[in-house]
Amino acid sequence: MSKNIMILSNSEGGGKSFLATIICRYLTVNNKKVSPFKLLNITKKIETINGMEVISKAQALQAEASDIQVTTKVNPALVKLLGDNKKLYIDGKFYRDIEYSLLKECGQEFEELFNTVFENLESEYDYIVLEGEGACKCMQNKPWDFLNFEMAKRTNSDVILIVDCSKEDAFPSLYGTLKLLEKDELEIIRGIFLNKYIENEGDHNIFLNRISDEFGLNIIGNIPEMNYDIEKQRVVNERFYFDKKTILEIGIINFPGISKKTDFYPLEKEDNVKITYINDKDQLSDKDIIIIPGSRNTLSDLEYIKDKGILDEIIRQKNRGKFILGVGSGFQMLGKTINDIYGLEGEKDETVEGINLLPIDTIFTLNKKTVVTKGQIVNSIDIYSDLIGKKVYGYELINCEYKINEAAIPFIVDGYNNIIGIMDDSGYVIGTYLHGLFESDEFRKAFLEILKIKFNVILKNQTIENKFYSKYKKSKFDLLLNDFLINVDVDKLNSILGLKC
Repeated sequence: MSKNIMILSNSEGGGKSFLATIICRYLTVNNKKVSPFKLLNITKKIETINGMEVISKAQALQAEASDIQVTTKVNPALVKLLGDNKKLYIDGKFYRDIEYSLLKECGQEFEELFNTVFENLESEYDYIVLEGEGACKCMQNKPWDFLNFEMAKRTNSDVILIVDCSKEDAFPSLYGTLKLLEKDELEIIRGIFLNKYIENEGDHNIFLNRISDEFGLNIIGNIPEMNYDIEKQRVVNERFYFDKKTILEIGIINFPGISKKTDFYPLEKEDNVKITYINDKDQLSDKDIIIIPGSRNTLSDLEYIKDKGILDEIIRQKNRGKFILGVGSGFQMLGKTINDIYGLEGEKDETVEGINLLPIDTIFTLNKKTVVTKGQIVNSIDIYSDLIGKKVYGYELINCEYKINEAAIPFIVDGYNNIIGIMDDSGYVIGTYLHGLFESDEFRKAFLEILKIKFNVILKNQTIENKFYSKYKKSKFDLLLNDFLINVDVDKLNSILGLKC
């Protein structure tokens, strides 16, 4: 069973939504599972979820501050104000046009909603933070009065009052509201927040002292006016993209004996990707990714990049944080040594030093064969966590034996758990024998997305944009919470909430 807190105010626009959002965030950062709840909200400000369901923007923000999914459970009913028109939504869907005077006619629908939703929330969450509607008590009854003290008593909630001190009659109004309350309503009020408070030695203190003496209610916090507006996602996304590159630059070493260019054709159809075939070391300076492709004559092409200064430039770019990929013969070149034991490409038993970026030694053999291969990504480096288990397929041109040092980190294994791709401990040097690696759409897109993020390239990806916007909002919530707590008696607040000090 949850502990329930209800936020009420003596006036409309008193700051209930603001305080409910902050309380939700405070409980969440204290590792409590919390959900906001407002059975019925009457508002112009709405949020569309799942592309079709409508709830109040206030409860949507409160859910996000609670780090929970935004659903209609937090606001099962909504009256959307459109000029003179009022439209009632039930469970996020349009139900009927309505007038305030007719709200009581929907009592059965509201009752069923409450019984269905609230019981589930109570069993699922540690806390439920409820928000009232309008002024909590008036001389004349309002159609939504059942959303205030009646709801608080029904849900066994502790009540916190918030007062908008920017209104001229704030303190007389607060005193008058308290005088109107029934005894059982006064008994469940645990404290008062003063919102938009400005220090004043005059009438304020007279009323506050009178409220304390007559009703036994204490002030929990004096909150100055705070800007808690959340910018629209479009604006935040523009800022997200402002300093980003438009292109992921890929350079492929253009050996005299280059082979298997088809390995890289799938990259050419991807958005924000540019491929350049490299003939000179100076072309590498602005490349994010350097690919060492297959070769028809490995030793000759290795000598070629040494003579042209390309090999030294690859190492220099690697040390600058660029990404290096070797495929087939390119994988062999990335290793420590290549031994031509039979003189197939050079002198018999000649051992040639490789680029020495991966802990592998290669020995050419007389046997050559092509093997169709299916594999999957396996690694323990955080940057590739989204790739783990993704399937890849292609073929291997096997013309050697290779010895992989124990320090190597596997990146791809085949169906027999043989290692066919490794990486260094940074994750930014990878080698594999698997040709056709990028034919796998799922792997290719996920892999490029990781590299675009690393090299600050624009990702027109709704999921990424949503994550960034969610991160922005959480940072905003936390800034507001910090400012809020400076002006609050935290011990009193913790006592009301049942948190250990």
